[in-house]
Amino acid sequence: MGVFGLLRNNNGKLDIHMKNFNLNKENSLKEKAVSLLFKIIQKMDSNIIMNILRNGEKILLVI
Repeated sequence: MGVFGLLRNNNGKLDIHMKNFNLNKENSLKEKAVSLLFKIIQKMDSNIIMNILRNGEKILLVI
């Protein structure tokens, strides 16, 4: 199981957050998860996303 997320870093830029993944063994899973996360985000209203991130919250996909 791992967590992928989108968050705002200290510079105000967006980062992908990955935790608990063995990147060598799970590359295809990582790519699928990141792809799914971005598909979900693309369907969301950008103002909602920016408000979530502005408040220091994270958008997470747990698989």
